[in-house]
Amino acid sequence: MEIEQYYDKIYRYCYFKVNNKTLAEDLTQETFLRFLGAECTYPDRYLYTIAKNLCIDEYRKNKPELTDINNCEEELGIQSGFENAIVDKLSIRQALDEISDEDRELLILRYVNDEGPRGRG
Repeated sequence: MEIEQYYDKIYRYCYFKVNNKTLAEDLTQETFLRFLGAECTYPDRYLYTIAKNLCIDEYRKNKPELTDINNCEEELGIQSGFENAIVDKLSIRQALDEISDEDRELLILRYVNDEGPRGRG
């Protein structure tokens, strides 16, 4: 298996989950360290599972305080283009938090990593 072929995808997945470049790099590295020596039929699925679990562990360690998106809009008033992008990102994250874990993972794989509908199971 060529590690390089999966590294960028796992990094993007981790970065989307943690929204921190340095932390995403660390989680990606840890993912591949845990993967080394593992024998599996579907290495991409196993790598994503490891990365997902590491991101969940990181989230549990540093659970952020959530803010109601409606209150943010009222406090900010009329937004500039940059501020609108931030509000859009928060809205997307809030919407992702409201759907099932499985659906969220499928959307992330599809739109963040450009993974096609390959019958993951």
